[in-house]
Amino acid sequence: MNKNKKKIKVLHVVGAMNAAGLETLIMNIYRNVDLEKFHFDFAVHTTKECFYDKEILLKGGENHIPSIT
Repeated sequence: MNKNKKKIKVLHVVGAMNAAGLETLIMNIYRNVDLEKFHFDFAVHTTKECFYDKEILLKGGENHIPSIT
């Protein structure tokens, strides 16, 4: 990748990254997208460890837990 080009950042907002329909679709895309061009992050609504969390971290993504105050 050209070092002058920034990655396209994608934020997915989901309840939790468990093995369900939408989450599995997102992970299939994540596994096949060019990670030199894209960076995926996830805003989740749980502090519990979910099915895909470890894979997300291994691929360089992050889970963000929004705080509501």
